[in-house]
Formats: sequence, structure tokens, C-alpha cells
Amino acid sequence: SAYLLRVAARLGVPTVVQFRMLFNILIDTLIGLIPFVGDLLDIMYKANVKNANLILRSVENRQAAGRSSWFVLIGSIIALVAIVVGGFIGTVMLAKWAWTQVG
Repeated sequence: SAYLLRVAARLGVPTVVQFRMLFNILIDTLIGLIPFVGDLLDIMYKANVKNANLILRSVENRQAAGRSSWFVLIGSIIALVAIVVGGFIGTVMLAKWAWTQVG
């Protein structure tokens, strides 16, 4: 994975595409951390294949690859923030509910 990032940097792939590649690696790593299920999901989510395709698309057409990567990266960040905020709110609501049940 790191090798593909290095190749992308050498080929002059736009920075936003490199961040998208890094995000793919992060997702692949996080999925792989889940016991048992993570191994099965890791088979389906191939970060290196996706990153190689991003490099190819970027070398062929830098503007289109950069533009689409911005949309995906911004959408992914929004989804990640929504998940974190939703998890925090859910945890607070669950703790509040448990506190009222005890008291």
C-alpha cells in the first residue's frame, strides 16, 4: 500500500487523489481489525486494486481524476463525521436512559 502511494507521488498524481488512496488504506486497515468478519470483508474490499486504478485514471486524465476524488473525499469525510457524531449522541442517549432506569 505504501509502495503505491510512493509511486503515485513520483508520477505526480494530484494530492487529493493521494489522500483518497490513503483513505482507502485506512478503511482497509480498519475493516481488517474486526475479528472474523473483518477477514471476510477484507477479501471484498481491495484497497490496493482501488489505488492502482486511481493511479491509472489519474495518469490518463489528471483533471477528471482530481475532480471526482474531491467529491468522494468530501463525501467520505461528511459520512465519517456523521457516524462519529451519531455514535456520540447515541451513547449519551443510552447513558441517560440507563441512568433513569437505575435511579
